[in-house]
Amino acid sequence: RLYKSAGVFQSMARSQRFENVTLGVITLNSLWMCVEADANPADRLDQSPFGFQAVEHLFAVYFLGEWLIRFLAFRRTTDTLKDGWFVFDSLLLILLIADVWVITAVIATTPVGGGLAAQTSVLRIAKLARVLRAARIVKLLHVVPELMILIKGMASAMRGVVFTLCLLGVVTAVFSLGFRRFTDGTNVGQEHFPTVAYGMYSLTVYGTLMDEIAYFSGELGQESMWLTLPFFMFVLLSALTLMNMLIGVLCEVVSAVAAVEREQLTVEMVQRKVCSVLESVDANRNDLISRAEFQRILESPVASHALRDVGVDPVALVDLADFIFEYATVEGEDGEIQLTLADFMEIVLQFRGSNVATVRNIVDLRKFVQGSHKNLSRELREIKSRLGIVSGKRKKAINRVGALKYWNQCKERRAST
Repeated sequence: RLYKSAGVFQSMARSQRFENVTLGVITLNSLWMCVEADANPADRLDQSPFGFQAVEHLFAVYFLGEWLIRFLAFRRTTDTLKDGWFVFDSLLLILLIADVWVITAVIATTPVGGGLAAQTSVLRIAKLARVLRAARIVKLLHVVPELMILIKGMASAMRGVVFTLCLLGVVTAVFSLGFRRFTDGTNVGQEHFPTVAYGMYSLTVYGTLMDEIAYFSGELGQESMWLTLPFFMFVLLSALTLMNMLIGVLCEVVSAVAAVEREQLTVEMVQRKVCSVLESVDANRNDLISRAEFQRILESPVASHALRDVGVDPVALVDLADFIFEYATVEGEDGEIQLTLADFMEIVLQFRGSNVATVRNIVDLRKFVQGSHKNLSRELREIKSRLGIVSGKRKKAINRVGALKYWNQCKERRAST
């Protein structure tokens, strides 16, 4: 919605092929940085072999051109700050230009003798910029939503993970204290449990992570067979119970986050398709949806298919147009009440067949029934008043007809006499 509606640059910026090519170049650039870090013998770009210099300049030129195309596609310059990915790319482009062109020019123009410290500082900045440039690979998360779902799931599960690890630490501390008491003065105690803290380290490595568990249990068994029993109890609690509990917490949270993210991705897909259809039917370019535009959106095969994908019946929406536009709060240029795109999507998604009725739905239904009842009562009162007027006129007409008949009868009697 931030791009222009016409022009070459907006067409290129919206193109799926252009986006795929850019992502391919980002992947190649990430691989190239790994190859360059291993194979380039020089610390400075101007002292590197010609092949390394040429590839770096080609990447810089492409990313600069890609940034210019997207920049020229925006309607207003201030809209660039509303696009988070464009701001992120702008920062990475600054680092790229600074590393490839600016820092190289600064080093080349710095005197050799007196500027050694300055060159060293600039080289450190160049290395830092080169490392930060690897953050461009984060854009691949935008294309592979499964990776973003895993990251958000792990972030959401952090609270459960922290409490599980705290419980594991408490259990480890209790068992370490016990082993410290029972192995005091023995070879095992001096080697593995000299302090409670070191005993926690030994139990974590050998019991929780089960690294060389046979060696450690053998050491305890040589000292006393009774020491192996609490050790295996600790293994059962930490490695087999708490660690599997930790895995279960992660799986449950990631599954819940994945369901929410898939739902959000589906809604965003529908919104993009509806936006594209709205741009073609929005004649006055006010980004509002009128009743006529609402009908044309539902008649579009693209929008109808997108709505069906999320479980909304487009045919039923036609009958519910009056109910939908009751939520409209924006007045258009012609005085007609219209909907914003955000309100339209929120209302339409409430009509999904998979939705569960909530208290809000009951309240909305009650308001709708009350509003319909008020409208119906007002119409009935108008009909009643009109019928009263018609009935009064009818009585007057009947009275006039009766009077006219009586007058005629009187005239006939006079004529006969």
